[in-house]
Amino acid sequence: KELVETATAPMVEELTRILESNDSAKARLCSMTQRHLSYFDEHREFFRIFVHDRMTSLQRLKRYRNNRYQTFVNAIAKVLQTGIEQGEFRSLDPYKVASMWTESNIAMIHLRLLSENPGPSENDAALICEVLLRGLSNESAH
Repeated sequence: KELVETATAPMVEELTRILESNDSAKARLCSMTQRHLSYFDEHREFFRIFVHDRMTSLQRLKRYRNNRYQTFVNAIAKVLQTGIEQGEFRSLDPYKVASMWTESNIAMIHLRLLSENPGPSENDAALICEVLLRGLSNESAH
């Protein structure tokens, strides 16, 4: 557990700086997602061995009570709330949306760790941003 905490501490610092920057809410969320995914790519073998294979099932249950997880979700919720107040996003529960955003990142990280050739993290980060910011609907079909 301490090894994982030590390995993820620099990432958490980077993600926090991104979320607290003065960029637009959309830019902060997409930059955070890109860095979140690329960090795990950079340390791929470590996380495949020590995190994914050993802790996946245990962490799913513990994650929601974890202080670091909650702090991270709250930081994203703050960015979302700012975007709502500035008219960039429609009014939705920022905490619930932040939880969905976080879980999307985690799910993509797990898929990437399981893949032998996950491709560029930028593509997966863009997919998360596209789906969460624009939705699944084919607007031209309406």
